[in-house]
Amino acid sequence: MIRVISAFAFAAALSACASDPETPAWFEARQEALEHQGTPNLHDIPRGTDANIAPQHWDAVAADLAAAEAAMKAHPRSQTPPPEPNAPAAFEDEARQDIEQTRDNY
Repeated sequence: MIRVISAFAFAAALSACASDPETPAWFEARQEALEHQGTPNLHDIPRGTDANIAPQHWDAVAADLAAAEAAMKAHPRSQTPPPEPNAPAAFEDEARQDIEQTRDNY
């Protein structure tokens, strides 16, 4: 029985591979567009850079970032609230009550 199933699966896989090799029109259009584009020329890549590498600029950016961080930490909403001692237990009790109420309703 297993041999019959294996033979059938092999035949199905083989027939799927031997299907009509017709390619979709969108693929042919894209392939033709890429053929006209040609290979990129590596000599067209710029060698220089326009990055600002002045230390004074990056010192100013770092100072600005530090000021923004200090302002964010000074905001009252950024302070972590103190943990509630029985928060997990209270959540479990409330969840159990909700489940029991749901069971009682049905």
